[in-house]
Amino acid sequence: MSRSIIETHRVFFSWIFALAVFALLLLGDSIWRNDFPVIAGLMFFAGAILVGLAVIGRLWCALHISGYKTYQLVATGPYSMSRNPLYFFSFLGVIGLGLASGSLLVTAIMVAFFALYYAPLIKQEQKRLLEMHGEPYREYLSRTPAFWPKLSLLNEPEEYTVQPRIFRRSMGEAVWFVIFLGVFQMIGVLHDQSVLPNLFRLF
Repeated sequence: MSRSIIETHRVFFSWIFALAVFALLLLGDSIWRNDFPVIAGLMFFAGAILVGLAVIGRLWCALHISGYKTYQLVATGPYSMSRNPLYFFSFLGVIGLGLASGSLLVTAIMVAFFALYYAPLIKQEQKRLLEMHGEPYREYLSRTPAFWPKLSLLNEPEEYTVQPRIFRRSMGEAVWFVIFLGVFQMIGVLHDQSVLPNLFRLF
């Protein structure tokens, strides 16, 4: 089964959306940061926690899948609790970045994009993996949740072989969540200092 456009260009479409969010934040400032600084602080704190969980979770996923993706059915570690733990932890990171932006509207937009884009992507990947792995994957489907992890299913081996070069690349991908967190905070500071325009207020 050939890859679809949304699978092949997943990173490209994600970056286009990220740039659109940056443009929105550069031109408008949060009402929470200006009028309710305590609430804004709590939003950033909660966002930072979620981003931290996203980074740790994505590294955990990378530890188990690096070098094995599509070639071998991985059903250990986070993949024993969810068929798509990498997307689950990315989802936490998306919510975290949305909250860190200081805007509930931006958070809602980011969550909506993730749901609308990645839901069909997950289904397409599932079809391809089913064709590749057959009955073992069908059995994996029957026992493992598609998205939300089920902690009671956690199964980890005592030892696991990792390919360092591929894992190192995955580390670079995960760190972007931390970078975006810092960028969002800097955008807020620039708005506070009137360096950036406040053309509209973001709820």
